[in-house]
Order: sequence, then structure tokens, then C-alpha cells
Amino acid sequence: MTSPSTLLRDSRRRAGISQAELSRRSGIEQSTISRIEAATSEPGWETMTAALEASGWTVKIERLPTASLVPTREIAKSIRGWLRGGEEWTAMLDMVEAAGRIRALGALPEGGLPRWAVEEPASTGDQKWDTLLATGLAYSIEMIGGTPEPWMEDVPPLSEPTMLTSDDPGDEYRARLRTQTPARFLAKNILTRDRDWTTA
Repeated sequence: MTSPSTLLRDSRRRAGISQAELSRRSGIEQSTISRIEAATSEPGWETMTAALEASGWTVKIERLPTASLVPTREIAKSIRGWLRGGEEWTAMLDMVEAAGRIRALGALPEGGLPRWAVEEPASTGDQKWDTLLATGLAYSIEMIGGTPEPWMEDVPPLSEPTMLTSDDPGDEYRARLRTQTPARFLAKNILTRDRDWTTA
């Protein structure tokens, strides 16, 4: 993604105008334009739009498919908070929702997934949940034709077979669930079905 500083500087130069002329056309102080182009100031949306339009560009607002995704740091933070409150079920719902939104894209977007949606987050505070989150995200990315991030692959497998439910439905159910579990999850000792990682 092009930075605001590069975008504004290139747009102004292509228009063949100085910072002073851009300031006159847009009503934005020249010092502000200078700071934006030097990347020492982060412009707001309205400022950037006004500057680009004054350079002769038409700004079109378009909602990208990836707008529905949840930043990994926010997912991990949410899970950490729910776990501290003893709300494992709610933590699970948040985790599955975040992974499911990736699946819901249907295919890898042109240019790939945004960095904030796949970057390694701080720990959830629990290694089991770190593995669940990383593996769930990796599986969802794989299902839309993407390549999981190394940190998602590198989490350790769980010490014992683990389901997404906190109750114990018995050996027969676990055995049946194992036959329905995708290989990626089995490799991390997680027993779950493909459909458990989709959203409506």
C-alpha cells in the first residue's frame, strides 16, 4: 500500500504544481503539506482527500472485502480478556468468528490479506489458546488459497487431544470427531470439524 507521503508527493508532482500552489488550491497550510510529504505528519482522511482533489484527482471511497476482517492483535487481546474473566466459551466464539471472516472471503483477495490481519499478535496468555488461534487462522487462510504466516505454523502442538468444547462427550464421539478433523488441526492435536470454522 502506498504511503500518504508518497501518494501526495507523486500526485502533486504529476499535476506540475508546487506545495505553495497546492496550499492555495486546497486551503491546507503549506507547512502541513510539507510535513505530510516528509512523512512527519499522518494526515486525516479529510485533509488527504482535499489535497488529492486539489491535485486534480477524483477520490472514490470503496469498501474492500477485507474491511470485515479483524486485526490479529485485537483477536488475541479479546481472547486474553475473556480468559481472565473465565469466559472460555465467549473466547472461542470470538476466535472462530475472526477465522470465519477470512473463510467468508471465498478466495484470496488480489494483493493478499492486509498485514494487520495476519501479523503475529501478543500471546493470549495461554499456550493452548495461542495454538488454537494460530492454527484456526492458518486453516482459514489455506482454505481461500493463501499461505499461512510462519508464526501460525510454528506454534507447538497441544499436549493432548483437545476439542473446542469444554465438556466431555465421551470416547466414541472423540473417535468420530477425529475422523472428521482436517489434517492441519490433527497435526496440532486439535479435534474439530471444517464447519466449526465457518460463519453464517
